Amino acid sequence: MSQDPFNDYAAKMQEVRTSDRLRDEVLKKAAAERRAAGATGKVPAGSGAACNEARPCAGPGASSHSGSARKPSARPRSKRPAIRRLALAACLAALAAVVGISLAWPQGSGSLPAGISPTAFAVKAYGAVDDTLFPTGSNGTIVFNCETETQRMIPPEGDEYANEGFYTGCVFSVEGDNIARVQANVSRGELYRVTSKVWSRESDPEFVKEVSSWKPYKIGQGELLGKYDYVAGVLYYGAIEPGDENVGKDRNDPSRTGKSNLYQRLGSTVDTSAMDAPEASASEYRFGLWTNEPFDVVENDRGELDGLASMNAALDTLDGAQLTITVTFTDGRTATQVVDLHAADFKANIVETADGVNHVLELVPQITTEAKKTTDEFWEAYNQGIASIHTLYGTVASETDEPFPCGEASYPFLTEPLTQPRELEPPPETSPDGNASNSKSNVPPGPTIEKGNVADLASMQPYHEANTTTTFERVERLDGLPEGVAVEDLILYYEGSGGRRDEETGSIDVRGEFSIAADGTLSPGFSYVQLTKTVTNNSSEQADVFLTQGFFVTLQPDGDNRYTSGRDMLSEAIWRSGHDGPAWESHYYFQMMEPGETREVSVLYVISDEMLANPGFSFVYYGHEDMPGVLAFRIGALG
Repeated sequence: MSQDPFNDYAAKMQEVRTSDRLRDEVLKKAAAERRAAGATGKVPAGSGAACNEARPCAGPGASSHSGSARKPSARPRSKRPAIRRLALAACLAALAAVVGISLAWPQGSGSLPAGISPTAFAVKAYGAVDDTLFPTGSNGTIVFNCETETQRMIPPEGDEYANEGFYTGCVFSVEGDNIARVQANVSRGELYRVTSKVWSRESDPEFVKEVSSWKPYKIGQGELLGKYDYVAGVLYYGAIEPGDENVGKDRNDPSRTGKSNLYQRLGSTVDTSAMDAPEASASEYRFGLWTNEPFDVVENDRGELDGLASMNAALDTLDGAQLTITVTFTDGRTATQVVDLHAADFKANIVETADGVNHVLELVPQITTEAKKTTDEFWEAYNQGIASIHTLYGTVASETDEPFPCGEASYPFLTEPLTQPRELEPPPETSPDGNASNSKSNVPPGPTIEKGNVADLASMQPYHEANTTTTFERVERLDGLPEGVAVEDLILYYEGSGGRRDEETGSIDVRGEFSIAADGTLSPGFSYVQLTKTVTNNSSEQADVFLTQGFFVTLQPDGDNRYTSGRDMLSEAIWRSGHDGPAWESHYYFQMMEPGETREVSVLYVISDEMLANPGFSFVYYGHEDMPGVLAFRIGALG
């Protein structure tokens, strides 16, 4: 075995002797500094931690943030400890030999010997689908994947963003031997805890019902999900690799599994010893970074909201923040890391799912300067097999054996969400002439469409995409529900598309815009619209075909060989024919079709009468607001 010079160094330090007077003076000075730090709330010198002690009000009866989104304030950063001189190091080592103080060597100072870990724990980020842990870089860099397994979204601007915030998906855990407790603080924004639930309709019918109907206005409700601030489904769970458990299973199969991520905001400071539902061990906790700091919304060159660029701008509000993590080991020792957070663009692989149809992104820990900043640019590169992820990474600024410098948990033993449920506007009032008083004249903008990409329904050719062919047959305005269809058959009955059912009357209120009575009657100003199409599976294998894509718009020429459009945000499918299971099932929008199979499908919507009277009434069957090459067909006014 080779000689370890640090063993010799430690042995020589054991021979150093100090006087009682020197020892007492050093200890008194250290105690006085700690008392002063505790009294002022300042971080002890050398910790390098910038703590966030913001503590909004909790509970369903109080708003977690007052007014609009908080403006970021400048937070002073503690300077990193200067490199200690050898004489000082020897003195401290001598003191350690006498009174048993553990020494921590600050990383990056040149004082940390290679191969020696002063903290004996590591912060690990989740880096790919199905909860794969992403290894920490050799230089102490932590790259967050931004949870590409779910569909991240930013809530609307203003009060809703201030209240609901942005769950960045930058999730981490703390690993190490004999960890008894984990404490953490982020200097900007908050931390949240994420837990995952794997379910099937066969084994967890009650959970499936509750998770399928979850919406932001239901925050705080439900026996199983009442304590969570946010819920998100995992994309293509169990269907990524050819051997995964859901590959080849029909969506109607009750044993088919799904996975949901459940998010609980915890404030700026967390402590695993003050959790309401402890994990089996402290290392099993997963924490994420949350923000509601204001940011500048980004628009594309058409004057429309750019979703990707705006989401990246929200993430950038955490650029420059600090994450402080302390672990307490079973023998009572403590270790603290301070991590500086930075935003950057990283390369990503486009991973094809087992069905050969869908794709997910997988982060590559390599910064790129060629990332596409706008949604249009992203999709253009994506179609060429090039992708990137804008995310956070962290660098370890300091490591010490100090106790946690950022105080107690913001909300110990929290059992209710910090986020307030999103408010629904009251149903529209009806004027004496029977019309809804709130007009839909201010229709939100939809995509800009090239004139050459718009056809008339009567002369439209079959549409081919991937392995399917779709022929749009007809679009009809209905006076009531289709024959044989009841309100219980609508997905809105199960609140899956924003509906809220009154248990006493059986009526359904939809986002405060319109209502459906128990007999299917719509509130004035709205009508049912049924779109019928024929779909063929052209492949030689079974295919899970998406049947309800598309949305209704009104088109207006813009004088530049293009159409601008107004999108009916209510035009989501509420029912489709040929489905035997309950409407709340996640596969409601899909159908497993045999090779060469052709079937006629009818899809039902609720559309405002004002849009139906517009001669530019049309249907977008490919693309969305943030994509180029959108395709649509013109229907015309429906009387």
